[in-house]
Amino acid sequence: MEEVKAIAQNHVSNVIEILENPTFEENNGIESAKGLYVNMLSFGNLIYMPSYGESDDEKYNIDLLSKYGKVYPIACDELAVFGGLLHCISFTN
Repeated sequence: MEEVKAIAQNHVSNVIEILENPTFEENNGIESAKGLYVNMLSFGNLIYMPSYGESDDEKYNIDLLSKYGKVYPIACDELAVFGGLLHCISFTN
């Protein structure tokens, strides 16, 4: 992970590290996305971040991302079992 981060920092002006806490659950052969936070949506200064209830990782990510805009946690427990989250269902880049 450190090597990937170093490569990214050589090509992107600001790299931030989002904390993740995957559950490694599986449902009908599909790996759950529960515990992943990087699969978010951002529109200008609005950031919609997956939420799984309050945790230290989630609080850290909200504080970190608040520097870049208004963070709106969206409950994603039910969506995560399908293997994707907010960015996946939006079809945006």
